[in-house]
Order: sequence, then C-alpha cells, then structure tokens
Amino acid sequence: DSGELTVAAYCLGVAHPPGCPLFVRLAHGWGQLLGGDYGWRINLFSGFCTALAAALLADLLRRATGSRTAALVGGLGFAWLGSVWGQAVIAEVFGLHFAITMGLGWLGWRVLENPGERRWLWGFYACLGLGLAHHHTFMLALPGLLWMAWPHWRRVLLTPAWLASLGVAGLFYGDMWWRAQGHPALNWGGLHTLDDVLGHFLRRSYGTFQLTRKADSLDHGVVHGAAYLLFTYARQAPFAWVLLALWGGWIGRSRPLGRLGWGWLIAFGPFFALIGRQRLDTFHLDMLERFYASSYLGLALLAGLGAADLSRRVGPRRFGPVAAALLGWQFW
Repeated sequence: DSGELTVAAYCLGVAHPPGCPLFVRLAHGWGQLLGGDYGWRINLFSGFCTALAAALLADLLRRATGSRTAALVGGLGFAWLGSVWGQAVIAEVFGLHFAITMGLGWLGWRVLENPGERRWLWGFYACLGLGLAHHHTFMLALPGLLWMAWPHWRRVLLTPAWLASLGVAGLFYGDMWWRAQGHPALNWGGLHTLDDVLGHFLRRSYGTFQLTRKADSLDHGVVHGAAYLLFTYARQAPFAWVLLALWGGWIGRSRPLGRLGWGWLIAFGPFFALIGRQRLDTFHLDMLERFYASSYLGLALLAGLGAADLSRRVGPRRFGPVAAALLGWQFW
C-alpha cells in the first residue's frame, strides 16, 4: 500500500477503503514542508508519528509510576519492536495509528487524574474522532480504555463530549467526499453519493471488520490467535523484555494502567486474529503482522509497569544499567 498512500498524499486523492482521510491530509501537509524525494518525505512522516507514540507512552508511564526507568523501558522498547520499526520506516498508516491510539490512552489518563477539567475530556473525544477519521479499527481501543476507567467510566466518559468525535470524523470524511468530486489522479470508488462515502468508511468491499470478504473458518482464527503468542515471543522482543511485561501484567492486573495494557494487548492481538480469520499462508501472516503491531502498545505498558516495580525493589541505580543493556540488546 505504500505507493498508493504516497500518491494519495501527493494529489490529495482517495485511497482504498476506509480512505484514511486524516492520513492523506496530514501526510500531504507534511510533504509540503520538506524538500527532497517525495516518497522519502512520507516515509519520514511514519517515523515521526511512531516516535510521537513512543514519547506519549513513555510520558504516560512516567506519570503513572513516577519511574523514568519505566518510561525508558516502555517507550524505547516499543519503538524498537520488530513490527513497529518495520511500519515506522515506510509510507504506511500504522505510525499514525500508533500515535492516535496512544494519544487516546494519554488523554484518558489525564481525564482520570483531573475528572473536573473538561478540556481533557473534550480532547479525548476529539482524539477519538481523529481515530475514526483514520481507520475504523480504532474501535478496538475502546474496551481497554473503558476497562482502565472502571468503575468510573460512566461518570468520566459518558458525557455529551462524545459529539466532538462524530464532528471531527465527519469533517474529514466530508473533506474526502469533496476531494473525490475534483477527480484527483487517485480516486478509489469515485464516491458520488453519501452511501458511497459510508460504504468506504465501513469498508464494505473488504468485509468491514474483517480484512477480506473471503474470511476463512473460525478454526483458522483460533490458530492465528494462538500463533500470535509464539510470533510475539520469536520475532518482537528479547525474552527478558517479555518477562518484564508478564510481571507487569501480573502486578498491574487490578491497576488502571495494567487494565489498559491488557485490554489493548488482547483486542489488537488475539481478538483481532479471531475476527480477521485469515488463511494460513505467508501473505496473510504478513498482513496480520501489521495489525498486530498496535497490540504492542499494551505490551509496552505492561513492560513499563514491570520495570517500575523492579526498579523500586532493587533501586534505580542498580536496575537502570540493566534496563539500558536490555534495550541495547533488543536494538542490535
């Protein structure tokens, strides 16, 4: 998709469903700011968005745990994971996906910290609208966010501010419809009517919440869900970092940030494998790998919680060098 998305950003065109209108607008603006090869510019946009996601993740861990070591282990650890790094260096939508998802988590935490300050609540719902204007799989982030806010989610999150989400998403999809009427060089589907726009948003041609209309049987989804665990261990991070995440998941299972980590890990990982139900071949495994990458935001939060706990137990001065060595090993 990299070539198609680069062309869409260049000519303000309409990309394949769901169209990713937010990505097209932002990448187009980014491309106007820089010089050099246009493809390189859009690749760099993915890197910037992924770095922003890692920074927000690190700051959230610092706020929640008070540990800079946790911020280092979680933020840099996430950025250096195999699938994440792979999406950060090409023109793809997942870097922006990481940034907005983590923005939702960061703003959601600020809402919990400051329940009386409505600016954070409005910011949260505006960010949710940006997510919906990018890709509909952002809905998978909501269970973890609601679990994080439990049992106060009704008081904190169910307010008229949710109208901001619909307004922001509607603005960008309206802009995509308007651009389609100008017949850009890339104009997937034409989008002549409002129903065309709705079908584009819902990805009807691809099966909406499935990756394809030709989804396989449920048993293949189960196999993919189980294989996700092996895939994460074998290709993403060193064993010690995974152990940190498991420890953080255990001690943080009843904490708001731990619940958010588990929610994202499960929803974007094994659960997505079940609803995706792809064939067991290399092409579809590669396709799932890109979507799995968002689940590692949750894994990194849990790794940060584990690092914060061990840092308190053995002391930051002792654990800090171990954490740095761990990250260095992961990178190389």
